[in-house]
Amino acid sequence: MKLVRLTAVATVVATLGGCLPPPPAPGRGGGPSPHEKLQQRVATLEQELAELRKAQKQEASSSSGMQEGLETLTLDVEELRNNMRTHQGSMEVLKHRVDRLEKRQRRLYEDIDARLRSLEQSDREKASPQEPEGQSADADEGSEAGSGSAEEMYHAAFAKIQNNAYQEAAKEFGRFLKQYPDSALAPNAQYWLGEAHYVLREFEKALMEFNKVLKNYPDSQKAPGALLKIGYSFYELGEKESARQALKRVRERFPDSSEARLARQRLNRMDSAQ
Repeated sequence: MKLVRLTAVATVVATLGGCLPPPPAPGRGGGPSPHEKLQQRVATLEQELAELRKAQKQEASSSSGMQEGLETLTLDVEELRNNMRTHQGSMEVLKHRVDRLEKRQRRLYEDIDARLRSLEQSDREKASPQEPEGQSADADEGSEAGSGSAEEMYHAAFAKIQNNAYQEAAKEFGRFLKQYPDSALAPNAQYWLGEAHYVLREFEKALMEFNKVLKNYPDSQKAPGALLKIGYSFYELGEKESARQALKRVRERFPDSSEARLARQRLNRMDSAQ
């Protein structure tokens, strides 16, 4: 609208300026002559024209500033979108790495668990009570009955471990240890009780049960595994220095065992992570 008005005023001024007759002789009266009135009108229009031009320049400058601001805002939005795409890609890469590490950890645990179960089978065969020779028939029957009851209870609890029913296994091994604390299978039962809590991520309970293996059965074949799992449990609880000390004790006390090799591997990973 301002531009249209400016154009109209400019046209009127040009027209009036080009069509003015020569100035007439001064009038006889005291008021301005028609020529003077026309000159005043032209001067007024010229002033309005100047003001309109000034307003047009200000509007153009304001419009230019708005355009620059809009372009800057568009660039900022595009940059944010690029950043979001970059972060999303990074998150996807990290998620893939975490998934891969979890699968690797699961495979390692399954391998260790399979080895421990194999050792357990061997230990169970070695720990099976042998019937003494020279006993009466009645004594033999009584001994077999007692031994069979302990073994059956132990095997039932161990079957829970094999079926990944760790809550039930912990309860069964706890009952076994209360009922048969002096059984030849007690060290194994104590170890698997700690193992059940470890798999359930109840690391404080696992520590307590594994320590009982070392305290009550220090010379059993489960002592190296119990000490190793003590180190693992401390590690999971974030007590890295206690974990390091336990793993070093595995290497010192049982240097030729498979548990010592696993302890060295964990210590190496801990050192490389620092």
